[in-house]
Amino acid sequence: MKHYKIRLLLTVALIASFSVNAQQKTPKFFAEVAAGPSFPIGQFGEKEYPGIDAKDQPGMAKTGMAANITLGYYIKENVGLLLTGGYAAYKQIPEGLEEYIKRNFYVSATDVDVNADDWKLLKVMVGGFYITPLTENKLNLVTKISAGILKTAVPAFSWRAYNATGPAFAGGENEEEKLPTSFCYQISLGLQYKLNERFHLLFDLNSFNATATDKAPPQPIGNPPGVPAEPDKKYRFGSVNALIGVGVSF
Repeated sequence: MKHYKIRLLLTVALIASFSVNAQQKTPKFFAEVAAGPSFPIGQFGEKEYPGIDAKDQPGMAKTGMAANITLGYYIKENVGLLLTGGYAAYKQIPEGLEEYIKRNFYVSATDVDVNADDWKLLKVMVGGFYITPLTENKLNLVTKISAGILKTAVPAFSWRAYNATGPAFAGGENEEEKLPTSFCYQISLGLQYKLNERFHLLFDLNSFNATATDKAPPQPIGNPPGVPAEPDKKYRFGSVNALIGVGVSF
C-alpha cells in the first residue's frame, strides 16, 4: 500500500510538471483582427475630375473603413513573419464628376446629379515584424513591413442632368471597370498591450500604397495623323489607416 501511494504521488508530480511546462511554452503563432478608419491621401483623395482621357485618374475617395486579418509566426522572440489579408471601402465624392459632366456636356443644365458606387480594395500581403519591448511584460512597440497584391475596380456610376423645369432631360451609366492585379505595400508602427500570456490588444497606424495601370487599347492601324493615342491610365491608392483590434497567441 505504501509503494502504491509513492507511485501515485510520483505520477501526479510528473503530470503537474508536464502541465506547467506546457503552460510556460512560448507560443509560435498569433492571429490578429483589426479595423478602423482609412484616410485617402494623394491622388486617391483628389476631388477634381480632369476627364476620362487623363493619364492620372483621381480616386475622389472619402474617408473609409479598413480591416485586416493577420497570421504571424515567431522566428525568434521578437522577430517573425506575417501573412495579412485586408479589405477597405470608400465612398466617392460626386462633385468632381458632376462638375465635369456639366462643364463639358450640358452647360445649360441647372443641376447634374451623380450616384457613384464605392471603391472596394482587397489585398493579400506577406512580410515581417519586429517587436521592441517598452515595458517588462505588458507594452510592446511593433514594426511591420508587408508587400503583396491588390485587386480592385473603378466603381460604376450613373448621372442625370436637370434643367429649370425640373425633370431630368439627359442621363447615363458607366459600368464598373476591373483594374489589373497590382503590387502593393504597407508599413506600420503599432502598440501591443498584453492582457495575459495568450491575448493582447493592439493599435496599428499604417501607410498603404499601390498603383494600378489600366492599359490603353493598341493604336488602330491607319490612325489619322494628329490624332493622339489614348494614354494608359494610372490609379494610385494611398491611404493612412488607424486600426484597433485584438490578438491571440497559440
